[in-house]
Amino acid sequence: MPQAEILSATVDPGTISYHGESIAIFNFNNKEDANKAQKLAESDARKAARASGILDNADRYARSLIKGLLQGVAEGYQIEFDPQK
Repeated sequence: MPQAEILSATVDPGTISYHGESIAIFNFNNKEDANKAQKLAESDARKAARASGILDNADRYARSLIKGLLQGVAEGYQIEFDPQK
């Protein structure tokens, strides 16, 4: 069974707020800065998700779910999982 992975992390641009935007008179690259901020926020979200142990929890839950589904069908067999790296 493949290990859990983060397939996407997106940040709603409407949830990003900029402080001091009105006084930044020399900042002509607002769109470029917004894109950079969104990419950094998404990268931070991925890092925080990994640090929280969400992937380990997903792996444990998937194994438990599959074992539960196969227990009645695979009677007399031992269900084992080989970790893929």
